[in-house]
Amino acid sequence: MTTPTLRTLASGPGPEDLDLIEWKGRTALLAATYSRARFPKEPHPKPRVGALEIHLPGEDRFKPAPMAALPLEHFAPVGLSVVRNSQAPGLEGKQLAYVTNAYPGQGLLAKGGSVEVFEVDDEAGLVKHLGTLGMRHEECDGRSELLHKINGITASRDGTVYATTFGTFPSRSGETLLIEPTSPAGQKRTINSIVCFTPNKDDATKGSWGVVASGINGANGLALSPGQTLLYCNAYHGQQILAFERNEQPGGGLKKYHGVVYRGLPFRPDNLKCPPNGELWCTGQRSPVPTFLHLLSGARLPSRGGVAKLHWDAGQLKLRHDAEWLKDLDGDTHAPSVALPLGDAFYLGHIMHSGVTEVRLHPKKQAPVHAASPPAVTMNAPANPAKPQSEQAAR
Repeated sequence: MTTPTLRTLASGPGPEDLDLIEWKGRTALLAATYSRARFPKEPHPKPRVGALEIHLPGEDRFKPAPMAALPLEHFAPVGLSVVRNSQAPGLEGKQLAYVTNAYPGQGLLAKGGSVEVFEVDDEAGLVKHLGTLGMRHEECDGRSELLHKINGITASRDGTVYATTFGTFPSRSGETLLIEPTSPAGQKRTINSIVCFTPNKDDATKGSWGVVASGINGANGLALSPGQTLLYCNAYHGQQILAFERNEQPGGGLKKYHGVVYRGLPFRPDNLKCPPNGELWCTGQRSPVPTFLHLLSGARLPSRGGVAKLHWDAGQLKLRHDAEWLKDLDGDTHAPSVALPLGDAFYLGHIMHSGVTEVRLHPKKQAPVHAASPPAVTMNAPANPAKPQSEQAAR
């Protein structure tokens, strides 16, 4: 059995998240990158100034995205979600990139975060910053306390945006609860939660934030199903994937919690991606210790990870295991954080590594070196729950 070929593509430091865009008539990769180094060196002297970078298949490096204006003064991008044909009010037909900004100003001790929205203009060949979601005139930097420790993100076509707030330590409650975003509990800052942005009817960059779920054991990566009726969320500390059903109307809270739909991942899941074909690509680190030491001190210790590809089985209300790359990636020791397929390869971003790893799969030998049987699934749902809406719609 042949091991996939690994190749490093040059990029900025720590590209933790990737997504697909249309660029110059082709499908390309967009990366969010910034340095976490405590003692930075050139060419990245400011550890809190990040960037967006673009990679076209066949090239050997990521290149800075051409910006229509100067970059943000304080920009530490952690999560990234692209909507390629927006239906959001005032932004119809545009290709948008929503980016979680962990440190939008006032240093590391600032109690808040923000989500920046960019237009990726394929025809003009420019990326334009459109604003900070929910920013009001009295807020000089758009920071919201509800977004303290912001991490993962996913955006829907209607302009609703979901983000997670990550807790460094495991949750003690172990109970995931749905919350009405406009209630007092929905306006209270909490970690290990999912926060939802509901856009205004006439301007999708303006709107309100509210907590829609809490008690997740390490809320991290998010993804919407192709039909956008389901919201998946990684539980980093629990090594699980959870599923929620969205309300039919744009914005608002979540309709139903389908519980743990996959448990027993052989790594702690970081980011989660759902390409248009409906696959789920889950990526993470096998040990959190080197990663946390790196985030605290900048130390670069070996931190292996893995990638799993799964499918949603609507009839069984669970995720089905398709393939897993674990031992194949033992040579990639820089804390893999995201995997995204494109063509006959998939691409790995990292937390403590400058560069994106291209993992090229051999066409006739795509079976993984290590393939685990799907573990037992425990559901927190009724015995005969109603099936979600069809997941066959195009993304």
